[in-house]
Amino acid sequence: MIKLYSQPTCGMCNFVHMLLDRKGIEYTECQDVDYMQNIGINHTPTLDVDGTLYIGKAIIDWINSRG
Repeated sequence: MIKLYSQPTCGMCNFVHMLLDRKGIEYTECQDVDYMQNIGINHTPTLDVDGTLYIGKAIIDWINSRG
Protein backbone atom coordinates (compact mmCIF):
# COMPACT_ATOMS: atom_id res chain seq x y z
CA MET A 1 0.00 0.00 0.00
CA ILE A 2 1.35 3.40 -1.01
CA LYS A 3 0.15 6.68 0.43
CA LEU A 4 1.32 10.14 -0.50
CA TYR A 5 1.08 12.84 2.14
CA SER A 6 0.98 16.16 0.34
CA GLN A 7 -0.37 19.68 0.19
CA PRO A 8 -2.15 21.13 -2.85
CA THR A 9 0.11 24.19 -3.13
CA CYS A 10 3.38 22.27 -2.75
CA GLY A 11 5.44 22.25 -5.96
CA MET A 12 7.46 19.19 -4.96
CA CYS A 13 4.22 17.36 -4.07
CA ASN A 14 2.88 18.08 -7.54
CA PHE A 15 6.13 16.81 -9.06
CA VAL A 16 5.87 13.56 -7.08
CA HIS A 17 2.25 13.18 -8.27
CA MET A 18 3.46 13.49 -11.86
CA LEU A 19 6.23 10.92 -11.39
CA LEU A 20 3.92 8.40 -9.71
CA ASP A 21 1.33 8.82 -12.45
CA ARG A 22 3.93 8.50 -15.25
CA LYS A 23 5.18 5.24 -13.76
CA GLY A 24 1.63 3.97 -13.33
CA ILE A 25 2.13 3.51 -9.59
CA GLU A 26 -1.17 3.31 -7.74
CA TYR A 27 -1.40 5.30 -4.53
CA THR A 28 -3.80 7.02 -2.20
CA GLU A 29 -3.34 10.55 -1.01
CA CYS A 30 -3.80 12.45 2.22
CA GLN A 31 -3.86 16.24 2.36
CA ASP A 32 -5.26 16.51 5.89
CA VAL A 33 -2.59 18.53 7.71
CA ASP A 34 -4.11 17.90 11.17
CA TYR A 35 -4.06 14.14 10.56
CA MET A 36 -0.46 14.31 9.31
CA GLN A 37 0.62 16.21 12.43
CA ASN A 38 -1.21 13.73 14.67
CA ILE A 39 0.73 10.80 13.20
CA GLY A 40 4.06 12.63 13.25
CA ILE A 41 4.43 13.63 9.60
CA ASN A 42 5.73 17.18 9.46
CA HIS A 43 7.20 17.31 5.95
CA THR A 44 5.49 17.13 2.58
CA PRO A 45 5.72 15.33 0.38
CA THR A 46 6.11 12.15 2.37
CA LEU A 47 5.62 8.79 0.70
CA ASP A 48 4.54 5.85 2.85
CA VAL A 49 5.29 2.50 1.21
CA ASP A 50 4.01 -0.32 3.40
CA GLY A 51 5.02 1.57 6.54
CA THR A 52 8.39 2.82 5.30
CA LEU A 53 8.45 6.60 5.02
CA TYR A 54 10.39 8.40 2.29
CA ILE A 55 11.02 12.15 2.07
CA GLY A 56 13.00 14.38 -0.27
CA LYS A 57 15.31 12.70 -2.76
CA ALA A 58 14.51 9.29 -1.30
CA ILE A 59 11.02 9.57 -2.83
CA ILE A 60 12.47 10.23 -6.28
CA ASP A 61 14.96 7.37 -5.87
CA TRP A 62 12.19 4.96 -4.82
CA ILE A 63 9.98 5.95 -7.77
CA ASN A 64 12.88 5.69 -10.25
CA SER A 65 13.74 2.22 -8.95
CA ARG A 66 10.33 0.97 -10.10
CA GLY A 67 10.16 -0.53 -13.59
